Amino acid sequence: MERYVFKRKSRWPYIVVIILLILICATYITTRALANDAKYSESDARMKVYKDFAYASGLLWYEIAAIDQYERNIAGFREGTESSLSYEIISVKFPPDVWSGAAAPTSYEDCLIRIGIFGGIGRDGDGDGVADIHNEQDVMYTLAEYIRSFDSFEDAVNAYYENEDAVRIILGIAKLFDHYDTIELDKRAFPVSTWHSYSYDNGYGATRGWGGRRIHEGIDIFAGYGVPVVSTSYGIIEIAGWNKYGGYRVGIRDIYNT
Repeated sequence: MERYVFKRKSRWPYIVVIILLILICATYITTRALANDAKYSESDARMKVYKDFAYASGLLWYEIAAIDQYERNIAGFREGTESSLSYEIISVKFPPDVWSGAAAPTSYEDCLIRIGIFGGIGRDGDGDGVADIHNEQDVMYTLAEYIRSFDSFEDAVNAYYENEDAVRIILGIAKLFDHYDTIELDKRAFPVSTWHSYSYDNGYGATRGWGGRRIHEGIDIFAGYGVPVVSTSYGIIEIAGWNKYGGYRVGIRDIYNT
């Protein structure tokens, strides 16, 4: 009788593969967790700054946060000397003539006496005796003191920016932060739920003839009557009603000025 011998296959290749898969999954999960932690840490750090200075000054945290968010939005469009300033947490940047005074002989004065003489607004926020434009505490304290010098937040924003659009945007951001009690309002959504039937085509930039030669500045999404529509972001409704180029519409501006 012929004898059959069954050879047991080695399990090591399978064990190695399983270990590698576990390591890959663990690395992915850890990376995502660290990314999320970094995001939340930045948000938490900003909130702490806003609330600390609000508590110390008697101001509302969301008003301070609104100015900082607006400054964050316009950071890439700055062209003055202040564009070179960089901070770890905040984005508020004062121009030289505002911080040191229009008649100051140097770009940025840090002497409180000279700043006062030249009509600047720079203040000492950390108690070291100098008003350092590169110091975040000095900058935030200066911002808080400037706001406190006016009867209302709106008056302060009006006086500083002297721009109706800037004032409207900042007040809108402050309203959003106040309403949701957070600065984490960056989520986006498709305006029509995928549970409903709809269709769309990317016609952005296509030519249009109605109302004169122009381009299509949007994307048309078609759906049946009664299909609910949601906002694509958290925001403030700025305009609503009939538009001769596109029909009835609702215009919403978010905290990033989009």
